[in-house]
Amino acid sequence: QDAITLIERAVQQASNLQTPKGQKSINQACYLPSTPDGIPIMGSLPDHPGCFVATGHSCWGILMGPATGEAMAHLIATGTSPHIDLSPFQPARIRNMVMVTTTT
Repeated sequence: QDAITLIERAVQQASNLQTPKGQKSINQACYLPSTPDGIPIMGSLPDHPGCFVATGHSCWGILMGPATGEAMAHLIATGTSPHIDLSPFQPARIRNMVMVTTTT
């Protein structure tokens, strides 16, 4: 019950914040990590064995979270993801925030 009371009190205090003109003021800050090419980064870091990242989903992170989590769990545990080809998402394609392209 104490936690509910604290939340209700915080909501009430936030609701009472007003601008000098009497209008309610709402401030919001968001950070949407994204990559230069708009494709998430998922995989192991090339220069840091055993270090894995999954980032850059932008506003789609909340929707891609479960699938990303499953793919990364498989990758970390077994070295591969059975449900999705992670090669397009490799961290090695971006270095110093500059796209790295390779030719074969």
